[in-house]
Amino acid sequence: MEKSKKERIEKLSEKTKNLNLDNELYIFVNNIKWGKKANILINCVDLGTNIEFYFSVFFSNKYFSRSGDFNFREYMENFFENSRILAVKFKRSKTGYLNCFNARIAEVSDL
Repeated sequence: MEKSKKERIEKLSEKTKNLNLDNELYIFVNNIKWGKKANILINCVDLGTNIEFYFSVFFSNKYFSRSGDFNFREYMENFFENSRILAVKFKRSKTGYLNCFNARIAEVSDL
């Protein structure tokens, strides 16, 4: 049975409540794929806490982070296989989802 939107948000909020959204996070991207609603769905693990979660970027923002500094479509098509670790900054939306405001491919020296 498919979960309601409210149940999905509650589960995501519970899973991600221990992420420090005040800081840049380093994530390992497990999978990146097209979603069902003109979005790209990113499944990842925070390397600091080992919390697995997902977030989306949308066509309405041309698949960029909210600040426009990172193109997730280009990342998915050209860089994902060889660059699985990203440095990202999130803010939680009013509805509880994680919005990616900034992102970049992490360098080994970052870790």
